[in-house]
Amino acid sequence: VGCNYPSKAFGLAGAVNDAFLIAETLQAHLGFEAENVCVLHDVYPGQKKSFKVEPAKCPTRVNIIQQLQLVVRSARSGDVIFFSFSGYGLQVDDMDGYQDEGYDEAILPTDFVDGRDGDYSVIITSDIHDILLGVAPNVVVTVLMDCDHATSIIDVAGTQDGSLVNGLKYSNFCGLKAHTGKMLLANHDRDVWQEDRARAVKARPRFQPVMEIDNPRKGRLPTRPSMSRPSSIAFCYSAAANGQTAMEMQISMPGSMESPEPIVKQHGVLSWSFVRALVELNYECTHLDLYQEIRKQMLKVKEMGLPRMDQEVLLTIATPLSKPGVMRLCQPVQVPAHQLGRGNSLGQSMRLNPPVVVPPPPPGYVASQQSASASSGYGREAQEPMYPGARPPQRCASELIHHNVEGRDGGSFKVHGTSYAPPQQPVQQQQHFNRAPRDFSHES
Repeated sequence: VGCNYPSKAFGLAGAVNDAFLIAETLQAHLGFEAENVCVLHDVYPGQKKSFKVEPAKCPTRVNIIQQLQLVVRSARSGDVIFFSFSGYGLQVDDMDGYQDEGYDEAILPTDFVDGRDGDYSVIITSDIHDILLGVAPNVVVTVLMDCDHATSIIDVAGTQDGSLVNGLKYSNFCGLKAHTGKMLLANHDRDVWQEDRARAVKARPRFQPVMEIDNPRKGRLPTRPSMSRPSSIAFCYSAAANGQTAMEMQISMPGSMESPEPIVKQHGVLSWSFVRALVELNYECTHLDLYQEIRKQMLKVKEMGLPRMDQEVLLTIATPLSKPGVMRLCQPVQVPAHQLGRGNSLGQSMRLNPPVVVPPPPPGYVASQQSASASSGYGREAQEPMYPGARPPQRCASELIHHNVEGRDGGSFKVHGTSYAPPQQPVQQQQHFNRAPRDFSHES
């Protein structure tokens, strides 16, 4: 996803270049097929305002969320998902919440000023978290966030040293201190992009000031319940920590054989360093190796024209299954043969079987049967089914509530037009013994 915001006075110039650079790298070196790669962009690369982009390819709020949901739903065990966003990040003050509760992290789609009721339309990072971590087991997710305020996409406790990400808001309840899902207000150093050398390379920050929005989740598309699944394998590369400033700048690249003159393009620092790190590592590396090489490439960018740059890449993972020192970038995990291609079966595993509907017996029938079994000496296991030939249970509201029973007189009854009757009990014949008549004539 690349958002240059061409219709805004404060638009960017390198976000769309990032999106196409990442897509090209995925297809050329990381094994992704062209039909499986989707690029959302609001302009064409290298142009400020150009031909109108197809609506389905525009990075609107609805398109971004729908494409994420489509990818997650179609993923099967053994697949790999890669999601990148280049654009503005920001902090959101929820005006419907409590005072001094902290700020939500969010990203800005290209149509953020066209929200409902004239309000701003943003994508809260917790919504992205809910979607991406809803993948099927054994699906590897890699996220690249080249913007500010995107440190809580995967797990705020999934840093390399096990500590929480910087800037989390804490609450104190009855002496117990715990972190919330909110962030502290971030302060950015303006000298990073206003310094003379930074101006020379057209450096721009990738954040927007705090927005006050009434219910920032209003009108959002349905997502999974807000829960983190322990079976998720996910890695997220964030451009900057809380209080740091993600930047984009003009970068000079060597020309080709046909055009030896250097080519100058605008790119985000993280996206450019990500691709350069892959080149240095020959596209075969673990996530930990890639993280360390990105840090080196960022230092080189700093020397090129951003002497006050303070951003450092942040790698967070979904614990405990994600192993950055072992797992390689965009490489599927080993999946048992019986689980290959298996989709998201969470809903099926939690689905309960409907209750078996048994029609009620006629009045007095149970008591008579129990007395008969007790007198004959047979246990419950020896009893035969009382309603042979009954149809399978029907799943309808009327049967579940009152069975729609009719005509229970005489030991038989009817359910939805089907008659039920207990089997005829064998009549026990009374035995008579022939006795000689008693003679009382000789008795006194």
